[in-house]
Amino acid sequence: QNRKVYVPNLFAKINGVTEDLEDYWQDLKALTLAQNTKLIATLPFTEIRYTKQELYQSNYLLDKEGLVDAEKIVKDRHYKFGYLKSSLQHFLITKINELFHSGIFLESVDDKFKLKILMTILTMDDDLLKLIEVFDYPQEIPKLIVYDNHRNTFNESDSILLAYFNLIGLDILVFTPTNYQTLEQFLKSSLFDLHQLPLVKYDLLLPSLNNLSAPSPKLGLLSRFFKRR
Repeated sequence: QNRKVYVPNLFAKINGVTEDLEDYWQDLKALTLAQNTKLIATLPFTEIRYTKQELYQSNYLLDKEGLVDAEKIVKDRHYKFGYLKSSLQHFLITKINELFHSGIFLESVDDKFKLKILMTILTMDDDLLKLIEVFDYPQEIPKLIVYDNHRNTFNESDSILLAYFNLIGLDILVFTPTNYQTLEQFLKSSLFDLHQLPLVKYDLLLPSLNNLSAPSPKLGLLSRFFKRR
């Protein structure tokens, strides 16, 4: 519309589990089988790959308005998007600037936090970068599914990347059988939809989804949420 593309992507947190755990696992398995989907079951899923010195030295990448200087960032040694087509690189840099002013973080986005955002994105894991690499909005939207069964497992860097992926247009689903507030410690709850399932489970280990038996023909609760079957 008006020369803009609006991607109808999901960002949802699913608290609790269904009464029948088999249905819960089968639905989770079905969702992970979608094309270009990455399942994360170990949290936090990011690592700090930069030093404090590198963090503060990256200040030169911001212009006088506090935005990313595109000409400087593409020459920085941490920049790893150079192999992507120019239009996609421009898109990714633009989304970093949008993230600065999105208002979705609970923490105030001052200059120091801007540098954390910038360095977290520039040093993200290659497996996560691949989700961006295959992004093709007219076809299959990449998906990130997170299984979070412990307390206080997301860290600040995790929240930065999830917020960034949401702005880019990826689908994000976070399964939290414990009902704990996790993402809510870093991001405003208005950023994602919240679905509540009837039961709460603590320390519920994720089984090997590949070893699950064939799914039953009935329609699971999560499948009705996301219309996957």
